[in-house]
Amino acid sequence: MPAFKLHLQKLVNLIVVKGLRVKDLNTREKARKALIKVVSEVSPRFLTLIIQEMGNNLDRGFQLHVYLYTVHYVFNHMREQMKSGQITTQMIKLVSPLLLREMFGDLKEERQATEETAKKHIKESKARKAMPIYEVFAEFIDFKHSFLELIQPIVKVLEDNPNHSAI
Repeated sequence: MPAFKLHLQKLVNLIVVKGLRVKDLNTREKARKALIKVVSEVSPRFLTLIIQEMGNNLDRGFQLHVYLYTVHYVFNHMREQMKSGQITTQMIKLVSPLLLREMFGDLKEERQATEETAKKHIKESKARKAMPIYEVFAEFIDFKHSFLELIQPIVKVLEDNPNHSAI
């Protein structure tokens, strides 16, 4: 099994580095479709590994929007194959910081600036991804083990920002 994980990790890394990191939208869309084929073949059991590998390689600038958009895209396409408990605490920990940044931080500000200006920006930065991803998390987590991990970062943001305009 470790050899399989290593091969899967290399394949996902190749898709991400060669496809999702580029600025060309058509290339990114082809990479997402390839990623869906890979996940469909190996099953949603390996989603944590795949999301971790994407996060390691999509780590700055427009890539952060591409990362969240791709996570949302993968979840939407895998929803029928997923079962309760397949969203792990580790997966929540990997994605939550970016989800919070999109909802309350710098990624939100970038998206709003994109909406307000007529400049051409990447498609992924325009979409709101945090709430749909949280919905998938809520639908497929193991509540007994992961619920607090899911809501704790949101509660902390709310506690740290009593001013509603920041939220």
